Amino acid sequence: MAKVVVLLSPTQRTKLLQIPDNFSEREITRYYSLSTEDLAAIEQHRRPQNRLGFTVQLAYLRFPGRPWDPQEQVPPAILTYLAEQIGEAPDVLADYASRDPTRREHLSEIQRVFHFHPFTMQTYRDLSRWLMPIALSTDQGIVLMEALIEELRARHVLLPAVSTLERLGWETRRRAQQQVFTTLTEGLSQEQRKQLDALLVVATDGRRTPLAWLREPPGPAKPSSFLKVIERLQYIRAFGLDPLLTHRVHANRLRRLAHEGEQYTPQFLERFEPLRRYATLVAYLLDMTATLTDTALEMHDHIMGLLFKQGQKKHLAQFEQRGKAINEKVRLYADVGNALIKAKEEAADPYQALEAVLPWETFVSSVQEARTLARPADFDYLDLLDDHYSHIRKYAPELLETFTFHAAPSSQSVAEALTLVRDLGRKKVPENAPLDFIKPRWESHVVTDDGIDRHYYELCALSELRNGLRSGDIWVDGSHQYRQFEDYLLPTKDWQELRTTGTPPVAVPLDATTYLMERKTLLHEQLTRVGQMLKDNALPDVRIDKNKVRITPWTQRSRKGSKSWPAEHMRRCGGSRLLSC
Repeated sequence: MAKVVVLLSPTQRTKLLQIPDNFSEREITRYYSLSTEDLAAIEQHRRPQNRLGFTVQLAYLRFPGRPWDPQEQVPPAILTYLAEQIGEAPDVLADYASRDPTRREHLSEIQRVFHFHPFTMQTYRDLSRWLMPIALSTDQGIVLMEALIEELRARHVLLPAVSTLERLGWETRRRAQQQVFTTLTEGLSQEQRKQLDALLVVATDGRRTPLAWLREPPGPAKPSSFLKVIERLQYIRAFGLDPLLTHRVHANRLRRLAHEGEQYTPQFLERFEPLRRYATLVAYLLDMTATLTDTALEMHDHIMGLLFKQGQKKHLAQFEQRGKAINEKVRLYADVGNALIKAKEEAADPYQALEAVLPWETFVSSVQEARTLARPADFDYLDLLDDHYSHIRKYAPELLETFTFHAAPSSQSVAEALTLVRDLGRKKVPENAPLDFIKPRWESHVVTDDGIDRHYYELCALSELRNGLRSGDIWVDGSHQYRQFEDYLLPTKDWQELRTTGTPPVAVPLDATTYLMERKTLLHEQLTRVGQMLKDNALPDVRIDKNKVRITPWTQRSRKGSKSWPAEHMRRCGGSRLLSC
């Protein structure tokens, strides 16, 4: 009995070759505008119903790519648009639908004149090879099927039955899956395979598998949690997996396999055939490496943020505690100042005037008290951070030992400083240490009369590491969130090859002028639509009152209404976000 191939859901299968119900005017214009060549072929037919029927058949062969079934109703907007272009009334199509021989003759003529081809076994083989790169990037059936249909339209090949396309997509996806499995596992040694198998086995002295241990949540952002994350990261690194595997397998495929490794129980994974099991575990460990890297760096971000908050809080608390004493000193010096001003005006002895307010010894002691109450001239809290240096040292050495930080030229001195701190241990910072990264706010704390303060040098470097990771000027290999910006882009070599060999698979025109014109057209359409909805009072919670646009505040909407409003907005605006135009 033949194996049943299932790639799509029943709903997806039904809609695949249908014209969408929500076709916009722009899409109708794109797919159903007739060229001069089209009109010349249509003019060869004299009767109105034949002219319109021929036009509809031609339109359907182009989109959705199959012959028109006379039993189905042509969407009114499309029928009207086609009829207007040839100067016929839409209702004459009813006379054409009943003439089967004429329809068949027209279909053959269209295929001959416009070079449409039947779907053959050779087409099946060609498309199987063509689809392979896409199948290596995703295993979503609907994506593969839509790509196949789009390519068939571009090649002017008549669409076969959905079951044929589904089998083609299924077989290609299966071959792509096997290729991904092989890529991830072909370099594994026997020892590495044993290590992977051990992930699924409960240790003799424990109650859980190593896989379950790796899946445990990292805990709150504090040094002890950070060290546990690093422990797991070092455990995975001990497998010796090739990090370049992440570049040999498409990110979507790798993420999908990693998700399976994360969700399935060890017992379920053990039932996989070996090739799939090892590939799934390798993908999971590679993805977990990046996840743990991101987690550790996020923890550093939170710990440093908490350090600054604690310093600021302590700074404010001290100021509040000393508020009464500071107020007393201010009032005292105001009295002293008034006495000195009066003495100058009356040409009196200023010292006698001062002692009339308070004894000299009391004045001297008050100055000493004022010094203890005074904060730094910039009224900053950085001088209080040294109290928390030991807390940072609980995890900082592991941070610097575990990760190699790369930097853009603007942050190169930060990377150099981090390397220096890592190699120093507990030694003093040398005089030739990098200082370019130190901001003016930190300078007086780092560079002192006694030389470079070790504590503040390290705290400043770790603070700038946090800033650099946030801005993207500093990155870490193997990270998802903190990787180099160029990793998000297509390699220059691949981009040039695509431009040379054919049209790059991007959803926008490569010409800037064309792209801007398209966006302007779309913007005009959307603004026109919104303007009409405003005029018809059809925008939810928006109205025109006395020539002004009134928008109901969000806080006045009910809880139930606030949930439905975004979806209602998207429905009314045809799926376009107003601000994305």
